[in-house]
Formats: sequence, structure tokens, C-alpha cells
Amino acid sequence: MNQGSLRRRFAIGASVAVMLALVAAGFGLTGMFETSVRSRAAQELRSHLRILAANVRVLPGDILILDVEPPDPRFSAPFGGLYWQVGRGTRVELRSRSLWDETIALPPPQGGPAEPRVVEVPGPEGRRLLVVTRRVFIEGSGREPVRLAVGLDERELDVLREGFLEFMVPALAVLGLLLVGALSVFVSYGLRPLDALRDALAAVRAGRTRRVTGEFPAEIRPVVEELNRLVAAREGDLARARGRAGDLAHALKTPLAVLAALGRDVEAAGRAEGAAILEEVERLDRVVARELARARASASAGTGADTRTGHAVAPAAIVERLARTIGRLGGDDAPAVEVAIDPALQVGVDETDLLEMCGNLIDNARKWARSRVRVAVTPAPEPGFVQLRVEDDGPGLPEDGFDPVRGRRLDEGVPGTGFGLAIAKDMAEAYGGTLTLGRSDLGGLQADLILPIAA
Repeated sequence: MNQGSLRRRFAIGASVAVMLALVAAGFGLTGMFETSVRSRAAQELRSHLRILAANVRVLPGDILILDVEPPDPRFSAPFGGLYWQVGRGTRVELRSRSLWDETIALPPPQGGPAEPRVVEVPGPEGRRLLVVTRRVFIEGSGREPVRLAVGLDERELDVLREGFLEFMVPALAVLGLLLVGALSVFVSYGLRPLDALRDALAAVRAGRTRRVTGEFPAEIRPVVEELNRLVAAREGDLARARGRAGDLAHALKTPLAVLAALGRDVEAAGRAEGAAILEEVERLDRVVARELARARASASAGTGADTRTGHAVAPAAIVERLARTIGRLGGDDAPAVEVAIDPALQVGVDETDLLEMCGNLIDNARKWARSRVRVAVTPAPEPGFVQLRVEDDGPGLPEDGFDPVRGRRLDEGVPGTGFGLAIAKDMAEAYGGTLTLGRSDLGGLQADLILPIAA
């Protein structure tokens, strides 16, 4: 998972968590508000109930009257939303004007006479009422208690709840946006050390530094230390691989030299086996040289998908040094070497491997050129790669489709192992590059070496 994905996962996860928390908070606040409103409404109804209890009395003839009605004007307006009634048993003997000709359908009484109850019952016009009811004994009413009830239309509670929601939902939405923004800033700031670690690793991969360096939080330092140990271990493995390749080459040099000497002695004695021995020794020498070069290049390039691992070399200095060497080796007969290289270009290849690849290509061009060798290094058509082109004005490739990179020599009279192009091809492929051959506009061979650009 890359870091951008990690940041997105954190941001999305945090946003979802914030939204779920706000939704839960919205339900919780709404429930708390409704509980508080209902409690407040029940308290108000109890106040009206106390007024009724204080002002109801029984006249001679067992007639209930109410001296003073509760003062709230809603009791006087028909279906005004606030209602009261007084009665005994199942009879309703007194009621508020707001009830008009209807009554509050109370449930059967429970508990003692003084017990107040809060219930929900159907009311006028089919609306739900929040009702507080109580039974009291009044002088003159005998043993039958008087039942008082005060009810409130729950529509008023619904209006209060809707008003609360109209205020709460936008407030929670704004709060959610602020929290998501704050979390995004926090995630970006919290992952900043990973950005620094990524840049430090890129510097190590590009060869600008040998170790991961920088200021990191305590939580990241153990990772940095382990990465540096890993880099050090890889360097040790690379050094040992190079050492083993060199030891193998040295160990094979003497036996091959002895075999070659024996072959020459046999050939000098006039025996036909001598030429066969020399041919096989030379073939073995070429194979060993190629395999050692391939092993060294693979060890330098690594085995990952991204082969630009810790190297940054400018081809300009190497090509110019090789051009001067050709001039010294060939003397007056050396071909003219034309060099056109952007000095700012760098390839992600080990310097020794680049020297061997360029040396093989340029030396091959020198051997076959009549008078001109041209070397150019430019950005390759494929992004992320550099193209090194070596051309000569020699005979070029034969017309029979022969592939020199397979290691056969075109002319036994030309010195060399015949494996230079094959070695250069193997080494280029070890770094994720290619080597292609074609006809140059100079008339000879054109070799295009494609190598990854330094990261």
C-alpha cells in the first residue's frame, strides 16, 4: 500500500467515524431534548393540577364546582391544546372549555388516591395527549375520590422537537465539516514523518546518500534503524558477491591458461587435436567472461522491479575517457570519435558496469570502423530511460540475419573474444534496459543501449 492510499484510508476512516459519531450524537441529543421537554411539560401540568385540587369543592346535593380555573388562556379556546377535567368514577362532571363537548379517555385508576400518574391517551380530534392525573378526597364527596386530569396536546411537543432539529442538524453538519477538516490536517501532519522517510529512502535508492538520515519521531526511529541495517546488509552481500565473482575469475584464469598452453604444444607437435583444444578453451573463456559479467551486473542492479537501486552515474565522463583511450591505442590509424552527450544526464547503473558496457560497445565500433565512430547520449523515447547510441562506418551487420549478441565472432582476424556485445546486452537487461542493433546512417553498425535514468 502506498502512502497516498494510507492517507486516503485514514482520512476516509476518520470521516466515517466522525459522521457516525455525529449521527449517534444527534439521536442522543434528540432523545435527551424530548425527555427534558416532556419532563418540563409534565411539571407544568402538575402545577395546573394543584390549582384544580385547591379550587374544587362539593356543594350540597353532591354537586362538584370549581371556584377558580387555571389561568392559562389555552384552557378557554376550543381545542386550544391544553385541557382539564374533573369527575368521580367513570363520570366527567367538570371540564375545560377547550374540550368542547369531548372528554379525556383516562385509563383505569391505579395505586392510592394521592398517586399522580403521567400517561398518554387519545384526545380531541384524534390527537395524542400527555396527561397528568390524580385522585383526591374532598370534603363532602364521601368515600369516592375525585379524579383530576390535565392534558397537553403532544403536537406542541412535536413543534418544539422540530424546532430543535432545525437548529441541531445544521449545527452538527457544520461541526462535522470542521472535525473532518481538522482530522485531515491532523492526518497530513501526523504522516509527515513518513513523507520524510520516503524522501530519505529515495535518496538512498538514487545513490545520493548511503544511509537513511534525518530527524524522525521516536515512533519512526526503530523503522529507520532497521532500514539502515537492511541497506548495510545489502551492501555487504553485494561486496561479497563481487568478491566471489572475482575469486572465480582468478581461479579459472590459471587452469584456462594451462589448457591453452597444452593446446598450443599439441598443435606445435603437428597433432590435429591441438586446434580443437584451443578452440574449446577459447569458447570456455568467453562463456566464463560472459557469465561473470552477468552475475556482477545482477548483483549490482538487484532483483526488484525497480532496478534503479542506489546508483547515479553520468555517462559523459566515462565515454570521454574511453574516447581518449581509443586514440592512444590506435595511434595514427585510430578512427575519429565524435561525442555528443548531455553532461547532466545520469543513469541508475553501477559505474564499473557502465564502464564495461560502454567499453565493449565503443571498442567493438573501433575494431570495425574505417574512420569514424559516433557516440551520443540522449533521453530515450521511453520516459525514465537514457539512450546511449554507438555508430561506426564499418561493414555493419551481415544480410543473413546473424545476431552478434549471441556471442559468435564475425571475423576471426579481428582481435577479441566475440562476446562484447553479448555481455553488454546481458548487463543492460540486468538493469531493466535493452541493447538493440541496426544499420547506422554512417553505413556500419548502430548499437542502442537503453538504461534506466537515475532516480
